[in-house]
Amino acid sequence: MANLIDTDTPINQYLSFKISVLYRLMVRRSARFLNSKYDLSVAEWWTLGQLAVKSPGTVSGIVDLTQNDKAQVSRAVTMLIQKGLVRKQNNPEDKRSSLLFLTEKGQGLYDEVLPMRQQTQNLILEQLTEEEREITERAIVKLTDYLLDHPELIVAAE
Repeated sequence: MANLIDTDTPINQYLSFKISVLYRLMVRRSARFLNSKYDLSVAEWWTLGQLAVKSPGTVSGIVDLTQNDKAQVSRAVTMLIQKGLVRKQNNPEDKRSSLLFLTEKGQGLYDEVLPMRQQTQNLILEQLTEEEREITERAIVKLTDYLLDHPELIVAAE
């Protein structure tokens, strides 16, 4: 296997570093918007979004889909329940977990916020050509699948 990163390559040239910077920029801006306008954290929005797509859901299922920390998702679920956006009920198939459902209020909030989030995504994606979008999507899926398929791989955080 060829070394694609030389020993003298500065850390800010690493792909993982660049992806991390992009992620932080997007999350910080999302956090400001969601918190100021809707009193939602990013984790709450992602949880709400997962339940809008697949309901009922479970904390473990949301963790698997988002790759967020289980404690973070649990806190988000607790807050969404307190805000009346999500309800939970006992899971008859697994007593250790609860089933999570969007409430009517939760669905309404999701429906209100989604078009604005779509507009933001469109503005970001418009910065790329169609070919760049396709290549980027394929590359992200390929790298994500690789990391999911190789849990033994140790990736140092930058």
